[in-house]
Amino acid sequence: MNLFEYSDYKEFVLDLVSKTKLLGRGPYARLAEHLNVNSTFISQVFKGDKHLSIDHALQIAKLLKFNNLQTEYFMNLVQKDRSASYETKDFFASRLKSLQKEAKKLSNYVSDHQVLDSIDQAIFYSDPIYSQVRLLTGIKKYRSAKAISEHLQKPLAEINDVLDFLVSAGLCVKKQNQFEMGAKSTHVSKDSPFFRQHHSNWHIKAIENFSTSDERHLHFTAPLSIAKKDIPEVLDSLKVAIQNVSATVKDSNEEEVHCLLIDFFEA
Repeated sequence: MNLFEYSDYKEFVLDLVSKTKLLGRGPYARLAEHLNVNSTFISQVFKGDKHLSIDHALQIAKLLKFNNLQTEYFMNLVQKDRSASYETKDFFASRLKSLQKEAKKLSNYVSDHQVLDSIDQAIFYSDPIYSQVRLLTGIKKYRSAKAISEHLQKPLAEINDVLDFLVSAGLCVKKQNQFEMGAKSTHVSKDSPFFRQHHSNWHIKAIENFSTSDERHLHFTAPLSIAKKDIPEVLDSLKVAIQNVSATVKDSNEEEVHCLLIDFFEA
């Protein structure tokens, strides 16, 4: 989701709630709690004709971890919709256009490894299909929506929606009717609110894969008892294995998408 494509702050928040898990369960209740207002007011704003105050707008921007430019844009959206006269609305509309141009200009100079903002992360990590489709565009034979749809056995319309998001987020690039992986990178740290969702997504995919009989697939589970002194040695062995796999993948041609999951924890 690109905030700068919106001209209505209510539409943005409604889309944020319906398309992402950024605000978690009970998003309107969380907004009410964060703004220190009752849920009735939140309902009147986003389902009625009331408006947020400027103070509310700033608090929401902080909640969503907006950068300075995003914060200014969001607050101007609220100011525009709160304005009573057409002249004042036009003033803020003009400012919004200037901020859009500034955001577009900045996007041309970002680092090749700029990570996703919190809104796009919420969408990307909501379902493994976003990662699957992105990785598939790195394989020559899967650079069209039709080829990806057939490979994943998913409706073409669904794949097109996923690709539209990936392109808007900078994770894929569209050249004519072909798609390639974009410059932006994805990484979810352990302290990220999406850490649990990301790992859960792929463990669910692993469970779904249990019923396949492909000899190239490996599933191994081993509950075990172990001496405390031997735990570091096991961890080191697993880390070395991960490093070896990473080294192999780094120089490998992209032909198929696979997933490696490793868990070692106290049961």
